[in-house]
Amino acid sequence: MKKISIFAALLSLLVFAACDSGNIYPKEISFEHDGLVAKLTGEISGFDQWPEEYDLVLAAFGKDSPYSIVQKHVSPGSPLVLDNISPQASTIELAIVDRLRERIVTLDKVEVTDAMRKNERDTLRLEVNKVDAGMFSTLKRVVFVEKGECSRCHGHPDKAAGGMSLLPEHAYAALVNHTATVDPTQTRVVPGDADHSFLVRVLTPGNSGLTHYADHPNILNNEQDLKYFKLLKDWINHGAKE
Repeated sequence: MKKISIFAALLSLLVFAACDSGNIYPKEISFEHDGLVAKLTGEISGFDQWPEEYDLVLAAFGKDSPYSIVQKHVSPGSPLVLDNISPQASTIELAIVDRLRERIVTLDKVEVTDAMRKNERDTLRLEVNKVDAGMFSTLKRVVFVEKGECSRCHGHPDKAAGGMSLLPEHAYAALVNHTATVDPTQTRVVPGDADHSFLVRVLTPGNSGLTHYADHPNILNNEQDLKYFKLLKDWINHGAKE
């Protein structure tokens, strides 16, 4: 009886070991494929302005997802090649992403067409010429200019609301270490201190009474634009560099 019990135990161990060997997994989790290849060329500046929670990448994105399918870090120097791109990709982008690989902003992109998917031998080319990928440059373009709420009132060089022009050529001087017009005891942007920067306080929910316009806290504090509010605060907290 003891011999039979020992044999049965050994047999059970062998069965469990076989099930746990991993031999059945490759077919279930393998995503390897030849895929498309993309090449990024151009002169890109502003690498040193981004804190570690962000990354400048060449990435492939699907049609309905803000998370990259595959990506590579972009650094100064030679052209960058991104390979093994899934046919599910709809765009190849020069983008800023966070640690979760979620797109924060697109700096440039190329659409992936059906013809490109069929001919995987051709390299997709993203030629960006000159791009300022700096943190403040990104804020100026995406938040201050492209978002109409800011440019509507602060998009004039001489007649901007509160004397604060957010046009690209004026924005930095109008913000950093500049006294707030509506409250001279406050500074619009205090480098390294977002919480004590009047610009952040004005845009924070619950502070609608700080200016003559009660709608400021609604500009960036919504599901779509909250990442830009975080980006603004991160820029300030990391020194508010131009």
